[in-house]
Amino acid sequence: MRILYIIQHPDLPSSRVRALSLLPELKSLGLDVLSRPFPRRLAGRPALWKACRAADVVVLQKKL
Repeated sequence: MRILYIIQHPDLPSSRVRALSLLPELKSLGLDVLSRPFPRRLAGRPALWKACRAADVVVLQKKL
């Protein structure tokens, strides 16, 4: 199973604690897990949508 985490930014504490800290454990379970930051510019979004289509599960970290 391929899981894609869409995070705000890898340097933000919320991204590190809520998403990136889970990746090693999920990988040890045999899952294909990767994370990508949400692009601020429109030019970067088509590549993100392509990655979303290739994933079985997409987890979106958002601001509250």
